[in-house]
Amino acid sequence: MRAINNYILVEEVNRQERTDSGILLSASDKEGMRYKYGKVLNVGEEVGRIVSKDDEIFFDKSRSFKMMYDGKQITVIRLPDVIAVL
Repeated sequence: MRAINNYILVEEVNRQERTDSGILLSASDKEGMRYKYGKVLNVGEEVGRIVSKDDEIFFDKSRSFKMMYDGKQITVIRLPDVIAVL
């Protein structure tokens, strides 16, 4: 499967999040956060050189949608919904 236009296919990655005081956040605490972390699987031709395959990104979860492909859950976002590239 290949992304087109300005779409990006992302695999969400669960990572341990800590507060400034070192407390680990639970999964339900993280659900309240607006942004998610993931690894880029594929990018459309309009994304250009801003985001590339295998980049790690933060994206706005409220502007994403999920789909199943080959038994895997894939998150689909658009380039304007990328907040940061690590």
